[in-house]
Amino acid sequence: MQCITGGAEVGEIVARRAQGESNADAWPDVMIGSPGKIFELSREGGMPLRDVELFVLDEADKMLSFGFRKEVSEMLRMLPRAKQTAIFSATVSESVHALGRLGMRSPLFVCVKNALCVPDGLRLHGLCVPPAEKSEALMRGIRSLGKKIIVFFATCAQVDYFHSRLLQTAGREGMPTCV
Repeated sequence: MQCITGGAEVGEIVARRAQGESNADAWPDVMIGSPGKIFELSREGGMPLRDVELFVLDEADKMLSFGFRKEVSEMLRMLPRAKQTAIFSATVSESVHALGRLGMRSPLFVCVKNALCVPDGLRLHGLCVPPAEKSEALMRGIRSLGKKIIVFFATCAQVDYFHSRLLQTAGREGMPTCV
């Protein structure tokens, strides 16, 4: 498992992988990053995309508006045909539809009309806590829910901080993680 965020040079990321305890030839099972960074790692850092089984593009409309159209399109072409692709977008423009058609054999477009609608079986939890208590509140929530959860963070700094905190806690408590 490796946390990769923007700002890091490809050479630094490859060097950190080589210094890690795991096999330096193996890439993480789960990698989350901006289309630009993932594309750069595949082109210049030797990260193969041929073994990808699941490709998720969140905020597709924003990624396209930020100028990642070329990178995302090229990545979709580099990925194996036998993969699952999920593209999420708040707005579904023709560009997002075209991206879906490029990356999928039989795309299924699902539009949610009611922004307040939550699918059956999905439970949303939220807490308002003072900044000093966020870390412990997150850990309590993870322990008490005991199921698969997704946590969203606002900044890369928060991702880095909670990534290290979760790894420490998970190691001590034997919790499975996919961070």
